[in-house]
Amino acid sequence: MDHSIIDDRVLQLKNHPTAEEIESTLRSILNKSSDSNTNFSLVTTLLNFTIPETYNLLTDSTKKLIIQVFKTVTGLGNLISKISLLKDNSKDHDTFTLLETLMSILTGCFDAGLVSNVVSANSSPSEIKEIDKLLFKGKCFAIVNEIVLNCDIQSHNQIFSLSDNYVGYLNIEILTLFQDDIDVKIINMFITSLGSFNSSSWSQYFDLMFNEGNWSHAIMAFKYMKRFEKKSFLLRLLGNFLTKKYLLTQISDEKLASLALLLRPIIEYDLIDEMFFDKIISTSNYETNLLVSILLSNLSDRDFCQLILKLLKTWADEDLMKAEAISLQEYRTHLIISLISRVNNATFTQDMLKNPIFLRAISSRLSSFSNNVKSLGVILADKVCEFGKREKIFQLDNVEGYDSLISNKTYRYNMKTENMTIEDAWNHLNEPEVIEETINFNSDTSDLANALEKVSVSKLDSDDESDFESDEEDDPTISRKPHIVKPLYIKDILEYLTVDSNAPQAYEKRRAALISGPTLVRQKSKFGNEVSFYSEDLVTQLVGLSNNYEDNDFEDLRLNCLIAVVVANSSCTLHLYRLLLTGDYSLKQRMCILSATSLAARELKGFKDEVVAKSYSERSFPSKMLPGSLHQKFLSLGSEDDKYVNEKRINPAYESLQGEIMYEASEEAQNKLSGGKILRLSSNLRKKPKQEVLSPKVNNFSKIIGSQFYLPLVSIWYEAGGQIDIGHYSPILTAHYIKTLALLLHAAYPTATNLNDMIKEFFSIVTPLIQKISLDELQIIESIVTGILLICDILDDQYLMMHYHNEIDVFHRWLSLVWEDLIDDKIKSLCAGLLLRINELNEKFERLLLDQMNSIY
Repeated sequence: MDHSIIDDRVLQLKNHPTAEEIESTLRSILNKSSDSNTNFSLVTTLLNFTIPETYNLLTDSTKKLIIQVFKTVTGLGNLISKISLLKDNSKDHDTFTLLETLMSILTGCFDAGLVSNVVSANSSPSEIKEIDKLLFKGKCFAIVNEIVLNCDIQSHNQIFSLSDNYVGYLNIEILTLFQDDIDVKIINMFITSLGSFNSSSWSQYFDLMFNEGNWSHAIMAFKYMKRFEKKSFLLRLLGNFLTKKYLLTQISDEKLASLALLLRPIIEYDLIDEMFFDKIISTSNYETNLLVSILLSNLSDRDFCQLILKLLKTWADEDLMKAEAISLQEYRTHLIISLISRVNNATFTQDMLKNPIFLRAISSRLSSFSNNVKSLGVILADKVCEFGKREKIFQLDNVEGYDSLISNKTYRYNMKTENMTIEDAWNHLNEPEVIEETINFNSDTSDLANALEKVSVSKLDSDDESDFESDEEDDPTISRKPHIVKPLYIKDILEYLTVDSNAPQAYEKRRAALISGPTLVRQKSKFGNEVSFYSEDLVTQLVGLSNNYEDNDFEDLRLNCLIAVVVANSSCTLHLYRLLLTGDYSLKQRMCILSATSLAARELKGFKDEVVAKSYSERSFPSKMLPGSLHQKFLSLGSEDDKYVNEKRINPAYESLQGEIMYEASEEAQNKLSGGKILRLSSNLRKKPKQEVLSPKVNNFSKIIGSQFYLPLVSIWYEAGGQIDIGHYSPILTAHYIKTLALLLHAAYPTATNLNDMIKEFFSIVTPLIQKISLDELQIIESIVTGILLICDILDDQYLMMHYHNEIDVFHRWLSLVWEDLIDDKIKSLCAGLLLRINELNEKFERLLLDQMNSIY
């Protein structure tokens, strides 16, 4: 059939044909090839005549033929143009009806094979660009959702309901193009456009392509990409997709080697620059660092060594030491050591000890006022000596808080990766994760079992009897419940917590464990290693408990048990934070973790929080006492001695700053900043009485408050991507997180050895956050302002303005704009107090600068 015959058939559609004639005409046209001019004539005829006049009266088979006509570049382009013209006049009934019809045709075009249908080997460059604009840059998606939103016309195709659905559909279409051997350069154009569609576009693409069947297509596409496209591809693959899918927890050597083998074809020297390293470090993941070090070690020795020196030069930058978060500097150091550990040329490592870049880097680190920055310099220097087979300079095998950096197991540089095939690599990656068998707390351990048999349980205290035995034992009409043995060992608590809910007396056992836990854990912590041995399992079980029995005091009981474990073994906070980051927990469970951490730190510092103090009683084991009468004599002597020491001891006078200093000036601040306007103030804003504070319970509290409580919690923030995202309740958890940091800072002052680093990390988190939150997120605003007020009080004014002037200026400008718009009087008072405090700081700083200029100092 020649073009003149097709043109005649198109002309017939304008002459009011019957429904049967329309169907037969369309079939005859679609069965024959036609040029773009003919196709354009057919499309315009359908849009102007057939569809408005007869579409809703046609059979489904005829409608499918009409939709098939529009599955072309010309068809889609003209259809969208027609919809765009009609959408502004949709209130007219006839226009609305036609618009609804055209929408059903447009959404009906989007089924399997659409992109393959519009893209062919003969497609011109202009047609490819049009396809890219309509489909992959989102013009179709945008027009459909605009009509749905503004014209109240629903789309019945789920592809358009969510942007993720639309991206997923097009990714499958891209895979079809690979299978149809379409030009890779065309496919790359589509991949690049789709990658910018939404935040999950690349993740969906990698999720589809990173498997044994499709990865070869992705590699082929990568080879034809431009340099900037390759860099984006590589960073998104390593920094986002693989990190989240495989590297959030430690993986086996085989899987790590498998990933390195599969990614080797896409590693090119000219793609590795400072931005690449910064992106990898920002993942805050040791496993990602290891993978990158293995990949880069496959480069030539010269290129590999050049990259190490480039990264080392950045590490030596003094501005970076002062500006970059300590946790990120730790990951940067880990990456450098991982790279050095894989250098095959021993001469390079030995020469590095004399390299000016290395010497300047170590010197700058050691000159820092931050102990953490110094520690990183010490560790790197010793590791370079070790890998260069030279005597260590500092000979430090234990630097507090950095055990993972010191241990050679962290770097796995002795991994064997030879003789692995591509098929082997995919098999390793597809292997299920092997979960190590947990301790069976019901197993028959002879020592503890025998000990339990020999122990005679003494009569319970009157305060505890009600929880385990009936007070009505003398009443013969009431049947007594079977006696629940009070937990005697930490293992008993775990047995009671993990008991099957269908087992007899499951409720009584769990309640007995929760009530006895705080006292028993504190008793056990005073000798032996029972608490430290079971602490991780204990906190895991406690955090994971659900209130199946709907006890009113369940949350308090669980919180007090967690506090006791952290107080007894503070090193378990690292495991607790890992649960917070990776565990699938509710909002209450996550907040319980944070609350337990801050309250435990306060107890270790010596604070007597009422909720904690009432949860346990101080008891000693009889086996640790002298005979009764002799014990009482020594006890009385000890009491007299304690009294004498109390008279001589300098009272540190730790006070609750939020209750005293933060609220104290709020009324004055409100009056000054609002020109004397009278505001109603809550009674909670009155000055609180001083809280009695005891001396720290542990001698090394000044060290562990930063290394075990504060800095690991800061690392969680960066590992989570610099935000807390749990959906609707994110502001609540974010506020609780910031409040926890502030409470830890309060407990750390003034003795913490790394207090300045802790304050620096607090500013690093809250300064970007305050600029992103909205005024209705009052919990976050309150927690941040409280923390900044605390810092303003514990730091010297001059030091604060010299080191954090930019951050203080950010808060000053933000508060000046928003504080009066806050709807909560209490939070408004806090903000007013902080604004006044900052104004005072600025005035003092200005006077100091003027004095210095006039040479007074």
